[in-house]
Amino acid sequence: MNKKYFGYLLKNRKIALVFFFAIYLGLSFAPFIDAGNGNINEGTAATAFAIAMTLSIVMSFVLPVLQLAFVHNRRSVDMYFALPVSRKEMLITNLVFMFCVLFGFYLVTTTLIWGIFGHAYVRSLNFALILLCGALFILEMLVINSFLYLTANNSFDGIVMLGAYTCLAVLAHGVFSSCLTSIVAGYTMDAFRSGLGAWLSPLYMNSRVFSEVISAVELRRLPSLPVRYMAASAIYALLAAWGLKKNFIERRAERAEQVSDGLFSYPFIINCYCLGILAILGFESVRDGSIRYNLIFYILLLFIYIVATFVYRRKIRLEPKYLAAFAGGMILTLGLAYAGWTTRGFGIADRHELPEGKYIVFDYNARVERDDLGILQAAESDWNEGVDISFQLDIPADRLDEYAPAVAMMEELRSQSIDDYYQRTEFNGYASMLSVYGKNSRENWQETQRYYYYLHDHLLSEEQLKELAPYVTINIYDDEYMEPFTLQEYLERREK
Repeated sequence: MNKKYFGYLLKNRKIALVFFFAIYLGLSFAPFIDAGNGNINEGTAATAFAIAMTLSIVMSFVLPVLQLAFVHNRRSVDMYFALPVSRKEMLITNLVFMFCVLFGFYLVTTTLIWGIFGHAYVRSLNFALILLCGALFILEMLVINSFLYLTANNSFDGIVMLGAYTCLAVLAHGVFSSCLTSIVAGYTMDAFRSGLGAWLSPLYMNSRVFSEVISAVELRRLPSLPVRYMAASAIYALLAAWGLKKNFIERRAERAEQVSDGLFSYPFIINCYCLGILAILGFESVRDGSIRYNLIFYILLLFIYIVATFVYRRKIRLEPKYLAAFAGGMILTLGLAYAGWTTRGFGIADRHELPEGKYIVFDYNARVERDDLGILQAAESDWNEGVDISFQLDIPADRLDEYAPAVAMMEELRSQSIDDYYQRTEFNGYASMLSVYGKNSRENWQETQRYYYYLHDHLLSEEQLKELAPYVTINIYDDEYMEPFTLQEYLERREK
């Protein structure tokens, strides 16, 4: 680090820093003003810490744009690179300066919060973790955001790249979620331990780490840190540091204000986003059995794709290769979606494994006819002509053998609902559903996995419900009565 250069940066930004710090303090202490002296507790302190962290992370996107903008300007880049400061020193000094500003504000603010208000509610070790995790969060985001901004060759493109890569995890999450919910019957995002988008977002992973620390403050306990997320985000930061070496220290000054056509710039981002959205449209089109429902979105996406290439090339010229690339992506994604549908979600939907956890739960809900609890109430019929039936079959995983008949019955229902899904069976009644999930305690609402199956013509018959009655309390909700009936009570009342 170059001390003279650091002093220059500090002197050049001192007015802006004082202004930002005043806002920083005001917003961070706002929860205490709102709570009043008599209502301050650990939740108030946690909220204040979270606000301070949020402000720092927001600025971790802004400061790299302000501090490194000279690289994208032809006039300034030659002047800065001609200074008696090596590029390595210049890069490290800028990163240190940005870190000192953001973590310095965070450190001073959180220390004041803890010292004045929070020390009675936040234990010292938790406060130390708040500072440590905050420092790592800020440092990693500064390094990553600086790298993303420098992948482009001009300031506008740099901001676009910064936003596009940050949101890339949202696209990945959307593609993964759409694939599961469209072509894999019963599977949802939480049926998997972590979605793909989570592992592609250092912002999300660091936020999860910090939120765990904040939750521990509110619950007055030590946090259980997600170490895998911490390791993954650290790896991203190291890769970004290597990328900074390529895009700053070894950067050619001639890149300033040129077309951003590098490997990680527009060519990758435009095609990646286009292919991802085509995949989502393809999965949904195959699920619906026709492309016509999404035709307008395909046309709109093609228009956006062409405009994006105009922005990228800085010239308005329609080239056949872009139309061919779009058509190729459309064929590829539709083909992939069709293959997934015909193989019943690449075979995933038919695995029928029970969820993980100490307890396995079958949650059944259906709107049925009054005179036959095994028949779905028709959608065109009056709501009051039917009744709701529901139960939660809660089975300890170590006692599955005792519930074997009930499990077999529910698994048969699950299999029927999967068949209905791939036959594109249409709803002819009010929505009914079977949900299968696992959890690690009866009291804990958090689930380990969850599968959703919509029920069509296949419901549990009255005879099957009677067979299930010894294993679970089956509730019947009739709008004419305030309290629910058990299955036996309802059947006896209906016979009278």
